[in-house]
Amino acid sequence: MNDYPASKKYKYIEFYRVFTKTKTPKYECVAGEGILLGHVKWKSQWRRFCFYTLSDCIIDHECLTDILLFLKEIITIRRLLQEKKENEK
Repeated sequence: MNDYPASKKYKYIEFYRVFTKTKTPKYECVAGEGILLGHVKWKSQWRRFCFYTLSDCIIDHECLTDILLFLKEIITIRRLLQEKKENEK
């Protein structure tokens, strides 16, 4: 799990890893002004990372693009870690 980034900064938002006891990492999504927009965490039923928005959160297309890029990045990292784990068997 150490292969996941501790934080990632994009044009308008930043993601900070929240350390939990779960197998997969959880991230806080924060706007440039320090406003918490939501969390990114693993959704086991869908078998992928998802963005969980806070209520009454307003997000424009540029912030959504940043969220999408981050989701794609950590999903790719997870796939690579899974492949590495399977190849070690």
